[in-house]
Amino acid sequence: MTTALKHFFKTAAARIEDRVETISDPTDRIGTYLASVGDEMRKMSQTCHLDMVSPDATFEIWALNARASAQRVREFIRDGVAAGRFRGMHAEFVGESVSLLVDGIQHGELLERTGLSSGEAYSELGELVLAALTNTTR
Repeated sequence: MTTALKHFFKTAAARIEDRVETISDPTDRIGTYLASVGDEMRKMSQTCHLDMVSPDATFEIWALNARASAQRVREFIRDGVAAGRFRGMHAEFVGESVSLLVDGIQHGELLERTGLSSGEAYSELGELVLAALTNTTR
């Protein structure tokens, strides 16, 4: 299982990075990135997902990839702030918040509580993050 999961994340990450590499607009980049994560995770069966989040070696693989995803979001936020597209926000906090919400989506709590599919949840997450980053009021 661990070999298959590592392969899944490696190929998923490559496809996601291919989708965002040519996007220069920070807003489009974050939106595409989070939507792409949702697209890739929908390819995983519910059984595989449940095995993955179990407390064993597969969970650590998943957690490592979730941390890497949060790091990419932080990078996109920093780029957007530097380009003047996003208001100044604490990129680490927003990245970790995204990570927690991704956990909630992946573990199913947010899906169960909201009635959203994972794809819908990732779309909403992208909208939420972008609204926070582009809102000029505090």
